[in-house]
Amino acid sequence: MFFRRKKSGTRVYLQVVETIDIGGVDELQLHHLYRAMAWLGEALGEDQQFAATPFAPRCTQDLIEEGLFAFRRDLFTNLDLVFFDTTSIYFEGEGGETLGQYGHSKDHRPDLKQMGVAAVLDSEGRPVCCELWPGNTTDVTTLVPIVDRLRNRFSIGQVCIVADRGMISAKTIDALESPQRRWQYILGARMRKQQEVSHEVLSRGGRYQVVHPARSKRKDPSPLKVKEVVVEGRRYVVCLKAKFEIDETKIKQESRYDGKWVLRTNTDLPAADVALKYKQLWMVEHVFRSTKSILETRPIWHKCDETIRGHVFCSFLALVLRKELEDRLEAAGHKFEWADITRALMNLQYAQVEQDGKHFLLRSEAQGTCGALFAAAGVALPPTVQQIESP
Repeated sequence: MFFRRKKSGTRVYLQVVETIDIGGVDELQLHHLYRAMAWLGEALGEDQQFAATPFAPRCTQDLIEEGLFAFRRDLFTNLDLVFFDTTSIYFEGEGGETLGQYGHSKDHRPDLKQMGVAAVLDSEGRPVCCELWPGNTTDVTTLVPIVDRLRNRFSIGQVCIVADRGMISAKTIDALESPQRRWQYILGARMRKQQEVSHEVLSRGGRYQVVHPARSKRKDPSPLKVKEVVVEGRRYVVCLKAKFEIDETKIKQESRYDGKWVLRTNTDLPAADVALKYKQLWMVEHVFRSTKSILETRPIWHKCDETIRGHVFCSFLALVLRKELEDRLEAAGHKFEWADITRALMNLQYAQVEQDGKHFLLRSEAQGTCGALFAAAGVALPPTVQQIESP
């Protein structure tokens, strides 16, 4: 952050002239940034659409996602477990040529056009890719095309998909278990809408096993109880929060759902592992909260599909950088809250000073977590004092 020190008579005051110091951007103007975003979301040629979904073309961002995955990949890298979740993002304007449509709004803004957004994370919580589709597309129709795309894009073999209850349907299950796919899955089940779950699974007796997942932070998943139920070869895992209260205002028939959720899986994993893998979906939910709030993806005013795709992809790239920084900090033995990280970086400031006709930048003291952040990123702190040319 820059401040300019000015003199007016006997007064000296500071004027904010920039908020972030990014080298080499002095000549860039706003339209350059818009063009760059549009390039990220630009559709590739027809000869490169081999792994496109029915609702979105392959774009420049696909090549970047695939390049990032290849860069991180080694002999032991494998997408054996991926987490998949969706949300919606509304538009302030029309929402492009095709993306902006009216649909079920998870932001409680049915009055505005929206688009659907999916994030795919690996087992370590690293963002793999993001997908967009028109706002009137139902979540349940997006899972299979995106799963098929993962194999084509990242040259992977067997994989286990972990997704929320909005993704499950009989048609989805049949597609995942089809001979040409044989994908493994852990999917949340709709307890009230699926008769087999509400009438059979939840009515079965049996003892619960208490599961204690490892916790490093206060907000990490809490302990839970699990039990396995098999109905005609179909495997379910019933999960129960260790601490819950029954709402006495509910009718008696509803009490069976209190504190419970049901998972459908075709894996050979123990019931405890199935439950814990599903609990890791909080990583994706955290990604969406970060994208919408911390990274300020909204508002979106763009009028072209390619610029909208590029806008959202910039947030995805920011998440990739954030995850990399957090991993490096953890490797160095640090565990900082993100609010403390951003506060420390924003408090690192420059003051521009004039003395005897010469101009200098004076850096403030690196406080809090700032020094550890620069060390983890492998970047040297700027010098305390540096002379600059006259502005």
